[in-house]
Amino acid sequence: MTGKELNRKTAEPARKDSGLRGHIAAIIALFALAVVAMAWFWSTRQPLETALPNGLIVAGAGAFVTAAIAYVRGMDLMDVFEMLGEAFMGLFALIGAILNGIWSAICGIFGWD
Repeated sequence: MTGKELNRKTAEPARKDSGLRGHIAAIIALFALAVVAMAWFWSTRQPLETALPNGLIVAGAGAFVTAAIAYVRGMDLMDVFEMLGEAFMGLFALIGAILNGIWSAICGIFGWD
């Protein structure tokens, strides 16, 4: 067995472990984001005396950011480029939807819809 073949055999399980670790980090990040959103929603609906402290929201947001960083660290370079490409396409889709809504509102003002 040559050194390259040995390196390939030992590198493959590490890649699978980092992928699993990344998926677990993403699940934790989404769960933390959901908990923070629910805590913020609940605290805004309560009187000032019973509202949750802002520290809980900050701690949950910190957990989300930490898990998101752990997810990104488990990626290789092509995965990062793919993620950035999808983020830019999502941004362009959002801008397109906003412009479409503005155009529909302008057409509605003039009765062209």
